[in-house]
Amino acid sequence: MGNSRDDFTSATKELLANRVGRRCSNPACRKLTCGANTNPEKITNIGVAAHICAAAQGGPRYDASMTPEERKSFENGIWLCQSCSKLIDTDITRYPKELLQSWKQLAEQTAILEVETTSSTPAFEKDKELVQFYLECFDRPAFQDDIYQEGRMEDFDKAIEDTLFLFTNWIRKRTPAKSKSFIALSAELIQATSLLKVSPISDR
Repeated sequence: MGNSRDDFTSATKELLANRVGRRCSNPACRKLTCGANTNPEKITNIGVAAHICAAAQGGPRYDASMTPEERKSFENGIWLCQSCSKLIDTDITRYPKELLQSWKQLAEQTAILEVETTSSTPAFEKDKELVQFYLECFDRPAFQDDIYQEGRMEDFDKAIEDTLFLFTNWIRKRTPAKSKSFIALSAELIQATSLLKVSPISDR
């Protein structure tokens, strides 16, 4: 008998899409995932409600300790474009659960800032520059390699400390005092960085 899948409900899919403004949650993508179709009664949608931890045994990032309800919950989902939903499942070492959760949090915070910001274009261009810098900060082995050997957790902690230092200095140099959106996003990103947690892995 095949494995049963713990799929999202339609309501959960809609919630995942709407909380990020129907944009891909990958900070390096942020593609709008829906628009008008030539048929006036339809829309064109390229968005996917992807599972952070797989919906069925054998899938990417599957967590046997989760209940079926947890697997199909909003907390276990992330809204992505079709390309990025395929990308995260092709390399689960590069795209672990913790990274996808940080993407989701960042995408939600960016979406509400877009709603709150009145003069969108100039300020949002700076927000995107900050997001790209944030992404580059985490493109480091200490954040991507599994923690197997003794001392790897210390490397991870040091990388967090160095990233926060670089990040803070970068903000001081580039943030205009009147850019509320930019400052608010900076604060949220620093908070998200400080909350990142990786559990040591003892065995393969």
